[in-house]
Amino acid sequence: MVSVLFRYISNFKYINVVEKQQIELQEIFLQAQFNKAIWDTFEEFKDFYVTYLRETRYAEISYVTEDGKVSEVFQPIIHFPTLKTYEIWSEGTMLPNGTRLGHFFVGEETGRNFAEACHKKACRRYLNTVTTEKDMINKVSSAGVFDYDHEDISYLEMKWYWSKEIAEKTFG
Repeated sequence: MVSVLFRYISNFKYINVVEKQQIELQEIFLQAQFNKAIWDTFEEFKDFYVTYLRETRYAEISYVTEDGKVSEVFQPIIHFPTLKTYEIWSEGTMLPNGTRLGHFFVGEETGRNFAEACHKKACRRYLNTVTTEKDMINKVSSAGVFDYDHEDISYLEMKWYWSKEIAEKTFG
C-alpha cells in the first residue's frame, strides 16, 4: 500500500511517495518486557511503550492481544505543519569505576515527533562541538565521533526520553 502526501511550501509543490509501514505489537512481548520494579502497572508500561513507538516510528501500530486479535490501532504522532517543542531527558549511566550518574536534562528542540526533535538536537550538539583552530600549524578538529544512535534514540548508549519522570524510571 502506498500513500501519497502533498505538501505545499511557498509556491512549490512537493510530492512524497512513502510506503506505509506497520508495526505489530504483541501483548505477550510487552508482558515479557514489563518490569514491576520500575513500572507501577502493566497499563502504565503499555502506555509508555505505545507512546514511544508512536513518537519514534512513522508507522501504524497494531496492538495484538494474547488470543491473536487486534484490539487497538495507533497512528504515528506527527505534529505538522505546527511543530511541537519537546523536552529531552537522558537516562543515567554507570561509570567504569562504579560511580552512578543519574538522569539529566539534554535540552529542548522542536520536531514533527520526538524522534525528529532528538535527531535535530543530536546534530546541533555535534556541530557545536566542531571547532577548527585558526593557527595553520595546529589545525585540529575537536568533533570526535558522532555517538548518537538514531534507531535507538540514544547518545553514548543512554536513551533519551520526553519527560524527567520516564528518564528517572528507566535508569532505576
